Amino acid sequence: MLSSHYAGHEHTVMMCSVLLRRHRQLAEARSQREEMLADLAALTSQASALQAEIDCRDEKMGGLEAAAEQAHSGLEAALGRLRELEGEQQQLEARVTLLQEENLELSTEVGAGRVAVAGG
Repeated sequence: MLSSHYAGHEHTVMMCSVLLRRHRQLAEARSQREEMLADLAALTSQASALQAEIDCRDEKMGGLEAAAEQAHSGLEAALGRLRELEGEQQQLEARVTLLQEENLELSTEVGAGRVAVAGG
């Protein structure tokens, strides 16, 4: 009877040992879970910060693209105006040339008239 008592006691000790080991494993698993949750929270926070930075950069890029398009339109308008001015300059140069020719003709006629008046 004593050996069966010890056998029962050994079984109880063995079961306690198994329960303690399982309890330690459970505590370790809970600890790992808490660490993982903390890591997940940190990563989520970092992801939110990165997304905010990306959104900010996207907004800046949108502004820069709009400014570039506006500058391009301004340059196209300036180029169009420059072409208009070049056309006007060519017209003015042609008019100046024409006026110079008329001036030369008038000078020649005035000179010829003076000669005619002096000779007459």
